[in-house]
Amino acid sequence: MSYKNNAYKKARKMKNELAMAFGGMIVGISLAILILCIIFGLTSPETVISYADCVIKSRN
Repeated sequence: MSYKNNAYKKARKMKNELAMAFGGMIVGISLAILILCIIFGLTSPETVISYADCVIKSRN
């Protein structure tokens, strides 16, 4: 019984660590995309205008 309980605790800990790593990865990817969008947005003003237009339309 104690062996099963111990294995379960280890599995839960591993699952939590995996979830944290996955969550961090998602945050990292979204930040990278955002940074790329900002960089490309600064180089071409048309994208900034179209993005702002899109945001305004989505809010209305």
